[in-house]
This record gives sequence, structure tokens and C-alpha cells, in this order.
Amino acid sequence: MLRVGKSYLRYRAGRPSPVFCNYFITVRCNLSCSYCPVRNPTGSPIFPFCRRTREVGTEEAKRMVAEAAELGVLWMSFSGGEPLLREDLEEVAGEGRERGMVTILDTNATLVTERRAKSLARVFEVAVVSLQGMEEVNDAMRGKGVFRRTLRGMELLREEGMQVGVNFIITRHNYGEMGKVVEFLRERVDSIVFNPVCQAEAFRPRGREVEEVERNLLRLKRENPRLIYNSLQHLKAIGRYLRGERVVECEPFDLHFSLAPGGELCGCFYPFPVGRLEGNGRELLERGRRMRERLFRECGGCANSSYFHVSHLFRGPLPTLLLRRFSP
Repeated sequence: MLRVGKSYLRYRAGRPSPVFCNYFITVRCNLSCSYCPVRNPTGSPIFPFCRRTREVGTEEAKRMVAEAAELGVLWMSFSGGEPLLREDLEEVAGEGRERGMVTILDTNATLVTERRAKSLARVFEVAVVSLQGMEEVNDAMRGKGVFRRTLRGMELLREEGMQVGVNFIITRHNYGEMGKVVEFLRERVDSIVFNPVCQAEAFRPRGREVEEVERNLLRLKRENPRLIYNSLQHLKAIGRYLRGERVVECEPFDLHFSLAPGGELCGCFYPFPVGRLEGNGRELLERGRRMRERLFRECGGCANSSYFHVSHLFRGPLPTLLLRRFSP
């Protein structure tokens, strides 16, 4: 709490330091979800960028995590690809845990075994698991058998005491599943967060579909205020984004940044590297601040919950920030 308070005061004083980092530790994945710009050519620059990048080894990864901590990062999400494909994941994430970070695992959970769940629980506080509908719809988008393997992975993580949330990516193929998934998961997970599909235009809901998405999101939040992590502001931003509005409610390089597998520092998940992190973090952040308007022009905006929520929490009053748990 003390570290969060200090970061808040720095932000309010006009001297912000990043508090959240997505570390995309690998682009390898055991799945190939149809809407994923990391694994499929959806028209996004993310795909060609990921094809070029090469993940660093264990010691280099630990060094970058340590440097992120020195830059002020409080929450670090280890993502991919599928981070469990890295056998050294726990060792790398443990570096962040030892330095006082809240470590978050972003996973599809299909590779979680009893043994792996125990080792993950020693270094991760939270797991955010991808689930995109009930069995038939989820598996049509992600592969046969994925739904059941995901549920088993979540069960194993919860048995080891980890907080488990679900990340539901809204597409035109699964928006009708939102209520079913909330009802099904009510007693199975600690939270659910909704995000609109991004960087995959063919999968975005259109027209009346967007109206239905907006209506159901607000209803689900009203009926499940604690289970649904999204704030009302974010749910409304999702609707605006899906209607084609340019949503830019984030603060890259001030409050958040990301690390690509090769150590490239970006403001978010969009591939806009400002340099490689190698003892020069503050210089890279300042460079990113100077290039932020160009980033916004290129990316076109988004409504990603991770970046939206950390920005809005720090813009609000301190008690709100201290009372609301942050999770991407």
C-alpha cells in the first residue's frame, strides 16, 4: 500500500513512473486461436513483429525484470504466447516477486498440471485465464478439447491458493455467450474481465451486435458487481470502441509499458518499440513520451482493460486506488 501511495503522489506531482508492465515472455503457444494477432495474420502489425522477435534467455530475462522493478513497476504480468512453454518461467517471475512486485500469470491454463500448479503458486499471486465461451463456441475458436483442459487448469491453480480470473475476449462469434459464461463461472473463479477483440477487424461485432454487447455488459455488471472486474467507465469504453470511436484512455511510458520477448520496450502490446531494455530504462521511457502522439496515430486506440484501468485508477482519488484490487 505504501508503494502504491508513493507512486500515486509522484503521478499527481507530474513525475510519473510506470507501475504496470506486461512482459510478453514468449510468442510461442500450444494453441492458435483464430482471433489472436500474435499467432495469426489478422492484418495487425503485431503478427510480423512477433515473427521477427527472439526471446532472451533466463539470466537476461531476470535482469529485465529487475530493471522494471527499479523503474517503479508494482504489477507485472507474464504473458505470451503461452508463458508456461518457458520452463524457466517460475525462476524469471520469482525475480519480480522477490523485488516486491505483484506477479500475474496470463495463460490459457491448458498446460497446468498438479506439479506445475504448485510451482506456479509459489511465485504468482494471480492467474488470468483466457476463456471465450462455453465448450462448443470456445473450442470452435481455440481448438477441440481446450475448454475442458482450461477448466481443469483453473481448478488446479485455485486448489493451490491462487486467485483466478477469466479474460473473455468479445468477438462477433461469441458475444452471445457472455451471460452463459458468467453464470457458469460464478462459483468457479474470483473475477471475470471483458475485453473487446483488438487488432483483428474481421472478428469485431458490428451494428446491432454492438448494441447487444453494450446492453448485456451493463446488465451483467449490475447483476454481478463484484465478480465482473470491469468498471462502468471501461464497459462504456468497450461500446465506444466497437462502434468505431477512437478510444485513447491510457498513459504509455508514464504509467505502463510492455516488454517484448527480445527485450524491446513498448508502451503497450502494440509493436512500437523505442529501444531495447539494457540498463537504459529511464532514457527509453523519456524517448517513448516524446513519441507518444505518433504511437496513438499508429495504433488507433483500443479499450484494453489493463491499460485503461491502471490509468483511471491513478486519475481518481487515492482511496479508490487503495481499495480497488488491480488485475489485468
